[in-house]
Amino acid sequence: MSLDRREFLAAAAGVAVAGTAARASSSPNEKVGVAVLGCGRGGSLAHWFSRIDASQVVAICDPDASRGNRLCEQIAEVSGRRPPYVVDFRTLLEKGDV
Repeated sequence: MSLDRREFLAAAAGVAVAGTAARASSSPNEKVGVAVLGCGRGGSLAHWFSRIDASQVVAICDPDASRGNRLCEQIAEVSGRRPPYVVDFRTLLEKGDV
């Protein structure tokens, strides 16, 4: 399997975040809530974070409803939980689980 520089950096960042979150948690049941902006590169990140035990994709934000809902369904297949679809990223700023 060949990784380009961006994929490698995204993977390394994901592992670092997950490792830090796992150590910083006071309970093994705590997860870091991740909101994904955009379904292009964000889609790859959503799939990555949905596979990490210490994180949970809590929202998908994209101006295109068809792309956003499709990614929500894909994440539901991977993680067993469908994140809500959001159009306006400012809604994410009000969420307490991000």
